[in-house]
Amino acid sequence: MSKYYVTEISFWKTRNKFYFQIKNKLDKLDIVRVSEKKVEDLVKKKTEIENEIKLGLYGQEKITLKNVFDRFMESLQKRKNPPRSSLRDYPYCAKQLWTITVKNKLIQNMDVKDFTTEHCNLINVYMNENFTVRYNKECFGLLNRLFKYAVGHGLIAYNPNTDVDRSDFAIIKNNYNDNKEDPVLVQGGFEKSLTKINGLLEKLKEWNFQHFVMVRLMCELGGRMGEVLPLLIQDYNIGTNTIDINKTVNTATNVLHHRTKTKTGKRTVALSDEMGNLLKKLINIHLGSSSFKDLSIREKSKGLLFPSERNTILQGNNVANRIINKFNDELGIVGRINPHSFRVFVITLREYLEHKKKHMMQDAGHANKQISDLYVRGGWINVDRKRKDANEIAGFLG
Repeated sequence: MSKYYVTEISFWKTRNKFYFQIKNKLDKLDIVRVSEKKVEDLVKKKTEIENEIKLGLYGQEKITLKNVFDRFMESLQKRKNPPRSSLRDYPYCAKQLWTITVKNKLIQNMDVKDFTTEHCNLINVYMNENFTVRYNKECFGLLNRLFKYAVGHGLIAYNPNTDVDRSDFAIIKNNYNDNKEDPVLVQGGFEKSLTKINGLLEKLKEWNFQHFVMVRLMCELGGRMGEVLPLLIQDYNIGTNTIDINKTVNTATNVLHHRTKTKTGKRTVALSDEMGNLLKKLINIHLGSSSFKDLSIREKSKGLLFPSERNTILQGNNVANRIINKFNDELGIVGRINPHSFRVFVITLREYLEHKKKHMMQDAGHANKQISDLYVRGGWINVDRKRKDANEIAGFLG
């Protein structure tokens, strides 16, 4: 039985904080006070420490991610029928993971309790930029299993890897797979892609103005669908004709996160005059609707730019199935348009127009040009550029 115990949470009036104490039954002077401003943060710490005490781990040296890996592998080997492929592959994956440094610390040496979602997002970005598709997938899976193991054995209170957005990895995987076809929207080259997009926009404009403006914004912005769906009226700056990207919604679960996917994802993007006029018209329609009638100016500004009929954030699947792919048959589009392919098209188009890489990265919310380059469909850019070069040469000839 442990000599340590934890007191109940109390309020520290002079410091305006919540706190609890860790006491030693055998030494009255051995008292540690743990405090936090937010009670929910303190509850997490209290749970972790109580688990450590229960397991007899409190007061011992820190448990690193590598320690967790060693224990995890040991538990696999003790199974009646240990998974041979896992015993073979996990050490190679771990070797790749141990090369990763986050905030100047090798992750293998970090205390497993110190990992946050921010750390895991940085690890994810590093793997997207440096690992092969195979190791990216396998290493992410192993990392997730290690945190689940730590949760199951009371070493940590929650899995910090749960909220990591892996949508960019899906794009990377598609680009590395030579046998994978380009998204439906960008198949057939630049002119065919443009025909599909403009055809879709015309149909949407006739059918539903709000949906037209939303898809038009996605086409111009090149933003992730999860960044466009939760936009508020106050995110559009009328004076500067810019839009602030500062939050995202998980398009699979519809859970709103008051932060962007990555640090560079938080950004302000300049819009075209035409896009600005469309947004102003849409906002005026919203402000004149019955749902806005009794709201204050401040409350109105917090209204959604693209609300559902229930005045909630539109479901990602509904946007894809009932809006973006509604007119495929009429437009002669074979296959399903993935909303993310608007992002692929815009980044490719900007490369085609030879926009500055720095501006492309900033507007797309990418950390570096390598990620932006993965989106570019170089085939039709190269063909058109070569044709342009040939026409320039022909201009000098008789």
